Amino acid sequence: MKKFFLSAMAAIAFYSCNSDDDNGSQDSYPSTLHLSSYSYTTGVKLYSKYGEVTDQQAINRWRDGYGETFFVWENYGEIPIDNAMITEITFTHPDTITTNYVGPYRKLVVREEHGYKFCYFVEPILDITQLYPLENIYNNMGVFKYTSIYESLPSTDQYVRKTEGGLVLKGNTNRLELSRLTYAVNRSDSTAWYYKIAGITDNAFDPEVINMLYDGDTIAIQEAKMVYTKQ
Repeated sequence: MKKFFLSAMAAIAFYSCNSDDDNGSQDSYPSTLHLSSYSYTTGVKLYSKYGEVTDQQAINRWRDGYGETFFVWENYGEIPIDNAMITEITFTHPDTITTNYVGPYRKLVVREEHGYKFCYFVEPILDITQLYPLENIYNNMGVFKYTSIYESLPSTDQYVRKTEGGLVLKGNTNRLELSRLTYAVNRSDSTAWYYKIAGITDNAFDPEVINMLYDGDTIAIQEAKMVYTKQ
């Protein structure tokens, strides 16, 4: 379960809760759900500061020049499931989720905030990185917003970054959907494309992010979901 941000960065996530999901009093723990399907829910969409780009010729030019290999442009639908994915999610308690995946996804703590249940790694991710011009757009392009904490390394242009992360889920202990977002953000000047970030993250697209774009900026996205059910 990886995303790429020039250097690897973990994705923040949430577990959405609504009245249909609030059935904890009827649940027994542990409760395990298994990955039953993984599929794209949209084709590739392209946005500028003026909104969604619908001119097919403009989309084709972007695709020919900068179309990331992360995207599936034709015949998108079901995605093959393999053992490298999170194939099991277990509620060990209403505020604790574990998965079959190794590393920081192994155990997540659930916190209820602002009408949602947010699931975080038990230990934040630490990495050494640089500050990227488009990071603020990345931080705000999903429905979950977050910030990273940076500490500069002496005599270098690098930083130690501390990022809390997790999985973006909605549903209940009988059925969950994990939202995934393939993205590419490009920034250009009058002569050439000079910066971009691209990858896959566990989040759902928030179109409000286009209000942060400048002339020449584009965001391409493609959404998918992983469905977990009881067997």
